[in-house]
Amino acid sequence: MGLRAAKVLQEKFGTPYVIGTPNEWLAETISEALEEAAEQQTEQLSDMKFTGTASGTQVIQKCGSTENTKLESGKFDRKMVYLQNRMQKEAEITLIGEPVTMGSLAAGIEKKYGHSVRVFCPLKECENLVGEKDAIVLGEEAMEEALRDAKIIVADPLYKPICPAKCTFYELPHVAFSGRLWFGTD
Repeated sequence: MGLRAAKVLQEKFGTPYVIGTPNEWLAETISEALEEAAEQQTEQLSDMKFTGTASGTQVIQKCGSTENTKLESGKFDRKMVYLQNRMQKEAEITLIGEPVTMGSLAAGIEKKYGHSVRVFCPLKECENLVGEKDAIVLGEEAMEEALRDAKIIVADPLYKPICPAKCTFYELPHVAFSGRLWFGTD
C-alpha cells in the first residue's frame, strides 16, 4: 500500500502504519513495528472520545476536556523500519531505485550478508524516506557522477550504460522504469 493511502487511512480512520517492504529479512520486524504502532495509538486514544464531525473531518475530544483536537497524520510516531539498524560504514554495494523498496532490500543485505549498502533514489520528493548515507540523485549526469566510485551496483538494466566499466552490475528490472522490456528474459 502506498504512503499517501496510508496517511489518508491514518487521518480518516486512525489506522496505524509503518514504512517498509516486508521482504524475507524484514517481515517479522515490520509486523512487530506495526503491532507496536497499533498499541501506541490505542494508548494515546484511550483517554479520548468521539464528539462528532466538523465539515466531514473526524474530531476527537480528550475526556474531561472541552478542547477539540483534529487528528493529524504526523501526530503518532511512524517507524521507518527499513532505516533501523542500517550500517553507517562506507558502502560496498549501491542500489538504485525508489527508497522504501530499495531501502528495505539494503537493510536485508546488510542484515543477512554484513555488507554495507547505500541507496540512490532518482525520484523527487523522497527526502524524508532516505537514510543517512543514501541520496536523492536526479538526472542522468548526476547519477553517473554519483556512481563513479561504485564497485557493485544493483539497478534496472537501463542504468548499466552510465555505470563505471569496472563495477559489477546486477540487473534488477523495475516495471516503472524500463517497462516490460525485461519480462521473460530470465
